[in-house]
Amino acid sequence: MAALSASPIAALSFRDGSGAYTKGQVTSPKTSGTTQLQQSTSGSSQTESTSTTPSQTTHIQHSIRNGDVSSIGVNLGGWLVAEHWMTSAADFWTGVSDDEAGKGEYTAITKSASPDTIRSNLANHHATFITESDIADIAATGINTVRVPVGYWIVGFDNHDPSGAAEWEHYTNGTIKYLDALITDWAKKHNIAVLISTHAAKGSQNGADHSSPCDPGNPHWSKYQENVDNTVAMAKFLADRYKDEDAFLGIGLLNEPNGSTDEDALYAYYEAAYAAIRETSNDCVLSVAPLLYKQSPDVMTDFMQAPTYTNVWVEWHPYFVWGYEDTSDYDLTNTAVKVNFQNSVSQWNARNNHNRLFIGEWSFATAGKFSNNQEGYYEFCQAMVDVMYQAGAGFTFWSWRIYGDESGFNAWSLRSVLRDDRLKKIFFSADPAARRQLDSGYSIRNGETTSKGVNLGSWLVAENWMTSSADFWKGAVNASQGEYTAIAEATDPDTIRSHLDYHHSTFINESDIADIAAVGINTVRVPIGYWIVGFDDSDPSGKEEWKVYTNGTIKYLDALITDWAKKYNIAVLLSIHAAKGSQNGADHSSPSVYGSEFWGSYSENVNNTITMVSYLADRYKDEEAFLGFGLLNEPNGDTTTDVLYDYYEQAYTAIRATGSECVLTVAPLLYEQSPDVLTDFMLAPSYTNVWVEWHPYFVWGYDDVSDEDLVNTSVKVNFQGDMTQWNSVAGHNRLFIGEWCFATNGKFENNEDLFYEFAQAETDVVNQAGGGWTYWSWRIYEDETGDNMWSLRAVLRDAKLKAILFPDSSNSGSVTTSTDSSSDQTQLQQEQQQVQQSQKL
Repeated sequence: MAALSASPIAALSFRDGSGAYTKGQVTSPKTSGTTQLQQSTSGSSQTESTSTTPSQTTHIQHSIRNGDVSSIGVNLGGWLVAEHWMTSAADFWTGVSDDEAGKGEYTAITKSASPDTIRSNLANHHATFITESDIADIAATGINTVRVPVGYWIVGFDNHDPSGAAEWEHYTNGTIKYLDALITDWAKKHNIAVLISTHAAKGSQNGADHSSPCDPGNPHWSKYQENVDNTVAMAKFLADRYKDEDAFLGIGLLNEPNGSTDEDALYAYYEAAYAAIRETSNDCVLSVAPLLYKQSPDVMTDFMQAPTYTNVWVEWHPYFVWGYEDTSDYDLTNTAVKVNFQNSVSQWNARNNHNRLFIGEWSFATAGKFSNNQEGYYEFCQAMVDVMYQAGAGFTFWSWRIYGDESGFNAWSLRSVLRDDRLKKIFFSADPAARRQLDSGYSIRNGETTSKGVNLGSWLVAENWMTSSADFWKGAVNASQGEYTAIAEATDPDTIRSHLDYHHSTFINESDIADIAAVGINTVRVPIGYWIVGFDDSDPSGKEEWKVYTNGTIKYLDALITDWAKKYNIAVLLSIHAAKGSQNGADHSSPSVYGSEFWGSYSENVNNTITMVSYLADRYKDEEAFLGFGLLNEPNGDTTTDVLYDYYEQAYTAIRATGSECVLTVAPLLYEQSPDVLTDFMLAPSYTNVWVEWHPYFVWGYDDVSDEDLVNTSVKVNFQGDMTQWNSVAGHNRLFIGEWCFATNGKFENNEDLFYEFAQAETDVVNQAGGGWTYWSWRIYEDETGDNMWSLRAVLRDAKLKAILFPDSSNSGSVTTSTDSSSDQTQLQQEQQQVQQSQKL
């Protein structure tokens, strides 16, 4: 029977001084440091990332097992247990009638005129259908788990066979080598957790083709104790074989038990398998499934619970295919999913001490629905995903691939689904409050997640244009030249320092971090100055210029990294904005001589910066929220590349000497930011966790560019071309967009729709950066009302801009609270419709 499917009908400039912006206008343009990147390509399509071996401290499997992370996964269906509907074009079905093939692998082999030929072709299928390249592709999408159906014959023996029938010998021999390769090599290398699913138990637990029954349609598993004992022995053997493997998550103890399978025997088996596996000191995850027709929140509610049992998940397989043939498109989405399915998951989660729920199989397939309603189909898919993410253990989509899915659309094939950009965004969407992730500082560092962040600009390094109404600028001379000049030339420096300290304690506080986390942001970039460490061991002149600044500001950084960011799961990247001597002469580097950059002219300045980053790296190296450093913000002017690049090398060595493997971003000279610079600098494997940082702004240098050309040429061609070129370089370091925003120089005043197109285009490109991005900036004085494109909290009050930046966010309102809309979900009372069939078509 054929599978059912639901077919879905630069020129860059950089922040460099002072200015304030409201949508459509820049009132104080910043003029220096503007350059254009030369384009070698104009590609406008998003390039897919490739999976690399990350430098990681802990495999993701441990975090899933411990409950720090939920599975976002996919099944490797049709690989080690063949299913005809998924692989009908494969050679191993040749010579077998569709009727016999549809009964499963055992029947196909035993009824064939040439069983050895089928077994030989099956061996080739096992070797080619899923390979390491598939696991790399899976990892590259952001998936963290694969579920692997296996049959009892995989272990290569049957010690519970009193009849001596040796039925397991009919199957292809030696398939365990592929499971070994997956768990001990591929999944380990690509940071993917592996859950083994007992799909085909001896005797068959459901009679369906995917259980490869000897007597198709009839489940004999629970009728004979030898079958149950064989399954216990199989589970114990596999658990013991892989118990020390980082990638091994656990075992689904029995897939879709159904039909005449005895419930008492089923539950007794789960207990026996649990005891046998735990006897080997193996605490892997074990999922237990109710009888297929009893999947509901009222079944297994008090079965094998903690603390008596550990790491037991309850597994469901909700499909919206069978039994929904006569359901309208509207009711399928709004009743079957949004009411019934939502209710089932809510009811399960509402119980005290419930085992984690795992959605082991599901898909976007329907019974021929939405054929003329593409938007309705997307709404259906989004509704499903919204509920899936509420399962405490996570989910695995059925399935990764199907024969013939290389083109077109097939809702059973995730690699096909992900070619649809809308479905890809839907699949990887999650309400922040409902999503449990690995601590962001680690997961971003290890490449499991990219940064979607914001700068905490003008907090610990003051910028007058962002905070001009603050008390600490009152009485300051030449405030626009930066913090040092404002203090050093003031008639009352102590008063300015006192007001600055108050600013540090109030401009950013824990409530800001809570609000930032609530919108789905996972990273903050924090500009700091060299004085934050409270000393200068490289000061032969004895000027002690660092003492001009407010003392003790490191306490605010400590609070952010050790408390607030840890609590709200936000990664922190420190940016060296103000190096001793100034690396660019701009106000945000707080130069002692405005407009002059002396950092690279004197070795004491460079040495001071190395000491500073080494000190901070050592201070925060064991903090979960600490992501790393931007080693120097926007070096410019007279700073030379020789001095700059040598500093990066020395800083890297000093930081790694502390034992810290944190991220280190390296920026080219501001006027040299292009995909032709730093392409072969500090690359892996000699260097680890090095990112290259750019700051693309579409403000300065675009005065004479039309609104249309700004969108269609500057962004969609030039900026996209740079991004594509960078990502196409083999072995490239990850690119990080450390600063960018929606500000323009007076554009789009009379064309709001084109402004939104500009914002979408810009976002589409920055989302392709392998290290992610941080928007400039979180807040500006007096941004509580109105539009200000330099303030992200103001931007997010615009529902359209919020949807552009965070398309998976369901809350289009204000970001004035740190709770998410998921807390307002109604606790529905109706039960989910039971899944009535066991086949996947």
